[in-house]
Amino acid sequence: MATPVPVGQPRGGGGFPATNGFSHHHHQNPGPSSHQPSIQQQQQQSAGNSQGGPSGSSGGTTQTSGHVNEILQTELGLNALLSKLKESAVSARDFAGFLKKRAQIEEDHAAGLKKLCRVTHDTIHREPGPRRGTLMKGLQESNRIHDSLADNGVAFAAALNTMSEELTELSNNIEAGRKQWKNVVANSEKKGPTSYHEMEKAKNKVDMAAKEYENVRNGSRSKAFGLGGGRHPEEDSRKRLEMADMEYVRQVEVTNKIHSELYHLERPQSVKALRDLILECDAGLSLQLQKFVALNESFALNNGRAVSGNGGESDLRKALLAVDDEADMNGFIMEFASKSPPQQIGMMKFEVQKHPIFPLPPVQQPEPQGQPMQQTQPPSQMPPSQMPQPQGFGPPPSFGGPRVPSGNFQGMGDPTEQQNNVTTGRKPVPTRAAKPIKPVFGVPLEHLLQRDGNAVPIVVIQCMTAVELYGLNVEGIYRQAGQTSHIQRIKETFDNDSSRVDFRNPEQFFHDVNSAASALKQFFRELPDPVLTYELYEEFIEAAKIDDDNARRDSLHGLINRLPDAHYATVRALILHLSRVMQYSSQNKMNSWNLSVCFGPTLMSARQEDLKNTNWQNKALDTILKNALDIFDED
Repeated sequence: MATPVPVGQPRGGGGFPATNGFSHHHHQNPGPSSHQPSIQQQQQQSAGNSQGGPSGSSGGTTQTSGHVNEILQTELGLNALLSKLKESAVSARDFAGFLKKRAQIEEDHAAGLKKLCRVTHDTIHREPGPRRGTLMKGLQESNRIHDSLADNGVAFAAALNTMSEELTELSNNIEAGRKQWKNVVANSEKKGPTSYHEMEKAKNKVDMAAKEYENVRNGSRSKAFGLGGGRHPEEDSRKRLEMADMEYVRQVEVTNKIHSELYHLERPQSVKALRDLILECDAGLSLQLQKFVALNESFALNNGRAVSGNGGESDLRKALLAVDDEADMNGFIMEFASKSPPQQIGMMKFEVQKHPIFPLPPVQQPEPQGQPMQQTQPPSQMPPSQMPQPQGFGPPPSFGGPRVPSGNFQGMGDPTEQQNNVTTGRKPVPTRAAKPIKPVFGVPLEHLLQRDGNAVPIVVIQCMTAVELYGLNVEGIYRQAGQTSHIQRIKETFDNDSSRVDFRNPEQFFHDVNSAASALKQFFRELPDPVLTYELYEEFIEAAKIDDDNARRDSLHGLINRLPDAHYATVRALILHLSRVMQYSSQNKMNSWNLSVCFGPTLMSARQEDLKNTNWQNKALDTILKNALDIFDED
């Protein structure tokens, strides 16, 4: 009877005992597989047939490669390769889908940009009359460059589509190969267990025949088998045992042959084919990844050159920086004037033509030099506008001019101009702005507190009143600028007599709440020392950089408490006012950050321009606004 003797049994499960050789107990000659290579020779042959991984110079790499080769000699290794091949194919298919979607996005963007350029071009050339000037040249060049950017996007999308199609084709081919080799592996691995079960059945028959032969030889069975049993039951039993043993030996040889072919031929072929497919798929995907990087670099470089190139060709930066506003304005005026009728150049001056109905004025005798000119008409006969008035009771000063008593005519210009003013009823236009009577803008807060006795300047109170009455629902309040002329007149009003200003009446700020808001920001910008003071500026910036919200709030709160009284009162009133503005952010679109952008550099600035900390200025004010009711008590 034969007993299995394993030779070179591989590690892991192969679906059946990996016995490479069997020997017969009656015959001492080795079985068919007794001359199989040793374990080391089998590993070297398998590694050579399957093109194992690259051999590294380090011992760790060699050891890992050896373990991998051992695993690949088993059915477990084939299953691992099939799973890895499926993963590689899925990765290639997923990246192909990404490229396709990215290409679609670029195509849509390029198409939209092309359409915008076409509409812009039509708009420029549809207007009556040619447009000239550096501005229009810059816009036309910008339109052309944007059209080239769209062309870059179209080319980029086309390249991405090509890569996606190549990866999709690669993934499909790899998947087809994977299914084919999966069937081959399944059929090959199935033969081993089938042959092993046949060998076990033959061995069981040998055991049964041997037991029967023992019973007959010991005389335990005196009755012959079957009808009319043979005369020599012992000899018959021995023949049956020999036949069963011969069949068992044959089945062992068949099993060894099948296992040898599987171990040395079929399995290495499958391993090599699967590894080749994996390497092909991974190499193809890696190549497309490298192409994707290079394509993105080229796309970004071409766009960058179009925006700001270093060569002599035109780019967006050169085209738009070449715009000369003053030259465009002068050229437009000259062209406009050339198409209009000729007009007199210079100031026109008109003389008063007295109607004959008026009596001639009496002739005045010349006075000696150095004597003041006396009135030749009594006051009752003088026009009302020429009657002298007491100092301080004249009409209110005009905006932008000095406050001059009505009865004082010294320094008013030549007599002809005075006569023109009297006859036409026009007020004399001052030649220069007078010094403010009671200035507010540009005056330190401490000085305003000492002079006026108001903790919060009147200009701040009045402008905030205007905004809260008429501007809370205005979109972009404090972000939209008012008219410059209105702002200047509001400023002059406060600088001369702020006591008569009442912004509850919208006529006093020209029904333009944005002008009142701009005047408030102008007041804070012109302060010699900002509301949040130069002295504490660095500490405010450091506090704004604190990551923890509560710690940042508490630090800013402590700095605010250190402000001088006039500064503290003013910033308290302003922050509570801006907090009320924030409550209407759904209508005015001014949340805490938008208000911080408007007021941050105004309320807090360094002695020297500090652009790098602008964001921290806004961050500090944003934190104060969000915690306004925690920092200040609203009463």
